[in-house]
Amino acid sequence: MNEEWRLGDARMSALGVASSVGVFVGAGLAGFMSDRMGRTFIFKRTLVISAVALGLLAVAVNYTMALVVMAILGLGVGGDLVIAGTAFSEFCPLSRHRALALLSTTWNKGSRFGVGLAWVLTATKVDFIHMWRLYCL
Repeated sequence: MNEEWRLGDARMSALGVASSVGVFVGAGLAGFMSDRMGRTFIFKRTLVISAVALGLLAVAVNYTMALVVMAILGLGVGGDLVIAGTAFSEFCPLSRHRALALLSTTWNKGSRFGVGLAWVLTATKVDFIHMWRLYCL
């Protein structure tokens, strides 16, 4: 992204801030709305928001669009983080509650896999300026 649009450090940092603000707001809104409208209803919507936003990020045409989409992606991810464990524990039979620990470890392993994939793509030194777009898909 930085190479494609020639962004400075401040603009690259703003993308992370937009995502973090989105997570903060999304977690608060999703928690509040899930109490009012139901956890599974809101959880499904946060998953759709995350998936659509990630797809939009892959086709972002400029920095402003990427900034807005990062905030929207944060909204979806923030909602997912807040609701997933609670929804799982509510609807999972008591005999399967230990699977909640497995859910917690899969988030961690998925994050590690994503970072590892980014490192591998970066280490290949492929001169492909749009590699970040493929990574989003």
